[in-house]
Amino acid sequence: MNSFFKCANYLGLNRRLFSKITYNVNKFGLLDLQSVTDVSVSTIDCQTHPDQNVAFVHYKCLDRNEMNKFQSSWKFDVLKIRNGNELPEHATSMCQIEIPVKFNVLLDLIRKANVSVQNLQNECVNVKLLDGSCTIKDLLTDKLNISASAGDVVAKGSVQTNAVINIKGTGTINAEKIIGETFQASTNYGDVCINSLYVTQSNITTTFGSIKIGHAHKTLNVTITEQGSLDIGIHLFFVASVRLMVTSRQIYVTET
Repeated sequence: MNSFFKCANYLGLNRRLFSKITYNVNKFGLLDLQSVTDVSVSTIDCQTHPDQNVAFVHYKCLDRNEMNKFQSSWKFDVLKIRNGNELPEHATSMCQIEIPVKFNVLLDLIRKANVSVQNLQNECVNVKLLDGSCTIKDLLTDKLNISASAGDVVAKGSVQTNAVINIKGTGTINAEKIIGETFQASTNYGDVCINSLYVTQSNITTTFGSIKIGHAHKTLNVTITEQGSLDIGIHLFFVASVRLMVTSRQIYVTET
């Protein structure tokens, strides 16, 4: 049985309408979202909800007409959220979801929009962007897949996972710390900048971008297929092998 609560009011000069829906859920469920607006995914408070059996869906819209375009449901362990092309092209609505920490996540943004995902400890996170930025923070997930036609990927804090990140156009990849068994990243014109890469097997590819790695561990394969630059610091004691394929004017490899 779903527990449902909804509230709305206008606040400030922007006259935004806020709505909150509460669902009783299975703590090992799935968030399946398709959206044309900005999305934020975070976890519910563990102290307030120790049983991890509730989820909150927040909407912020300009008017009730936009609000009515949002649809959500909980069925067969899936929290399904949709707000499709019925929304105006330049709608400024936002969707914020709070879910149990073990929830798996499937996000598909079908227009230009931004997404953030943080603090999950689950089996998989899949994000598909048409055009927009993706920010992830403090994730512990078995599999992370991010694909974007344009836009940037930013990883804050520690992200422990086996990751595949593919960015087209001028989109960039910036990460503070990546930990895991495998890491695959590719860009076209965008740069790749990673402060610390504690990964058993890493493969990083770009066509015209620059690659900068602060600390690299274990096996690292780097490919620049056309022209770019490479700046990499290596803990030689911990590195099994480094393989570089670069047609570039600038290559820096330093022991750190």
